[in-house]
Amino acid sequence: MLDRRFVGLLGNARTVGLTAFLLSIPMGVVAAFTATHDAFASLEELLAWLAIGVLGQLAMGVALLVGNLVLVRRDFGKQGTRVATIVVAVGGGAARGIAIALLPAIWNLSTVTSIPVRIMSSAIIFGLWLVMIGAALGANDRYHDELDVLVDELALHELQLRMADAEQTTLQRSRAAARIAESTAPIASALAAAGGSPDHARTARLVQTAIEERLRPLSHEFWFDPSPLIAAPRSSTEFARRVLSTPIPWRRALPLMSVLLIGNSLVRWGWPVGLAVGVVGSAMVALIVLMFTQLGRSRRLPWNGAMYVLLLLVPAPAGVAVVEAMSGQEQGVSVNILLAVGVPIALLIGAAANTLVVDRQATLQLLRERIAEPAWDTHLGELHRRRVESEAASFLHNSVQSRLVAASLQLDLASRQGDQARATDALHQARATLEMAAAAHSTANGSRPRERLDELAVAWAGIAEVTIESPDALEPEAAWRMAVEAVEECVANAVRHGHASRVSVLCRQNESAIEIDVDDDGFGLTGAEGAGLGSVWMRQVTQGDWSRTKSEVGSSVALRIPIAAAVGSHDD
Repeated sequence: MLDRRFVGLLGNARTVGLTAFLLSIPMGVVAAFTATHDAFASLEELLAWLAIGVLGQLAMGVALLVGNLVLVRRDFGKQGTRVATIVVAVGGGAARGIAIALLPAIWNLSTVTSIPVRIMSSAIIFGLWLVMIGAALGANDRYHDELDVLVDELALHELQLRMADAEQTTLQRSRAAARIAESTAPIASALAAAGGSPDHARTARLVQTAIEERLRPLSHEFWFDPSPLIAAPRSSTEFARRVLSTPIPWRRALPLMSVLLIGNSLVRWGWPVGLAVGVVGSAMVALIVLMFTQLGRSRRLPWNGAMYVLLLLVPAPAGVAVVEAMSGQEQGVSVNILLAVGVPIALLIGAAANTLVVDRQATLQLLRERIAEPAWDTHLGELHRRRVESEAASFLHNSVQSRLVAASLQLDLASRQGDQARATDALHQARATLEMAAAAHSTANGSRPRERLDELAVAWAGIAEVTIESPDALEPEAAWRMAVEAVEECVANAVRHGHASRVSVLCRQNESAIEIDVDDDGFGLTGAEGAGLGSVWMRQVTQGDWSRTKSEVGSSVALRIPIAAAVGSHDD
């Protein structure tokens, strides 16, 4: 186990620092109960052994604190620091062992092991535990350091891309504009025909059909997420499912588990009973793991769940039965419980660590592939196309589609009410939206932010009451263009999908971000409606800082757009 990579992770004071100490507390308190025949014999004895476990951990904490201060203040050299770290870890375990050994004698509590055995076993077991935690912390530090380097390198490449010649950007914008014009042609034809036709309901249907068949597919085709994907489970439930579904790396886990079980059994029951118990327990663990590893190839989660249940119920009672048969002494219930819980917990910790390693390796590999992509050096035109089309995708989806949907709903309402003035305004709004879409890649995306917010309330008038509060000055404009797109998307979703009749928007700005709250009285989005391009775009521009929740009278959306990131993404 102590290969070069592992040893290289030990040269940091965190190995015996606060985090390592805190992570050792649960194990240390529980392990204290194994020093007695039956800690659960009475409430007084249970509390006494609990206190011994806590005091033992405090003794280890004091020893680690002293050792950590020495490591931080003195320079032992690279190799010397590694050796000193291991010495401090073993010393901390020995300090705990001394407390666990002496306190029962002082309090006249019976034990099953001698004082030297308890000190030695604690020094070895907890020294190894602290070293393993330290290696994990060192690996975590290295991962974040490498991740920061790769993300910075990727950002540098994207900065160089934005600084490339304007001619390439102009070319890609012209091509995107041509695709947009092609996709909006059916809408323009329907609006032209509507000038001499009173059938506004038919025009509304034609606009809606063109949105679904032309604009929506084009926005999805244009979309490209430039942000690196950091592989990580989205919730604790997902992570737990993945851990339970992870196959146990038995080639590494079983030999280590066998050594620990046999060593622990020898410490507790001595020779030859301890050896027999360790061998039987190890054999049962190996048999269960190997059997369910083979069975679980197709449906890992249920088979793994059954495996952990059997690991909890079978090896420990089998080991205790061997002790009772060989020694003729009945074992207490605490022995059975502690042995039973220890094996599956140890394997679950290993599975969780393996899951994290796989995620992190995937993240780093993805970043390396993105950085090594030949397009960075040889295909700048392709990268410009991605960036320009991604901007067009969000603009089409959030602004153009939202306005055309509002116009089509206004036309449908005008048809049902026979309101020619409303129909005329809706047709004018739709034509103005098409003009905005056509000019989007030769000028700024549409009108200025203030004008677009004012137009938004008018666009939905009669369908929903939209009120918008915002600062007087909407600067920087690039960040507020993005904020307006977010508002347009939220309002359109609230009215179109949530059937809201009232929508209130509150926009605030501080030094670092634009904060937006949108509340409505609608039904909210379903899971399918809430998982489209708009949600993906929202997650990107807010860097994940957004939420959509049900409220007492409808639904609420809260989001925060970092100004620096928004301005940077619009710089050419």
